[in-house]
Amino acid sequence: MTPVYGREALRRLREQQAASHEPERQPSLLEQIPADVPMDDATLTVWTGERFMSYDEWLATAPLVIEEPPQERKARIAKGKGNEEATNAPAQHSVQEGLW
Repeated sequence: MTPVYGREALRRLREQQAASHEPERQPSLLEQIPADVPMDDATLTVWTGERFMSYDEWLATAPLVIEEPPQERKARIAKGKGNEEATNAPAQHSVQEGLW
């Protein structure tokens, strides 16, 4: 077996090495979205998984989290449980109280 030298052999070797080291490429998120999906006529849109929705409309339908103020929470605990448990309960402070 005689070794093969030359430009052609070097080119084939480099092609084999490049093919073996190239990982499988996953499609980007935009490539996964079909080209014919419905889209609102707006400057800013949000992908909902089914269509592009206007950002303002999406904000209006986004779920909200309502947090009780600490005073109402303490009063609710006092009504539901004995007063001794309410006084022994640790004070619950909102994270935003420290910001203002």
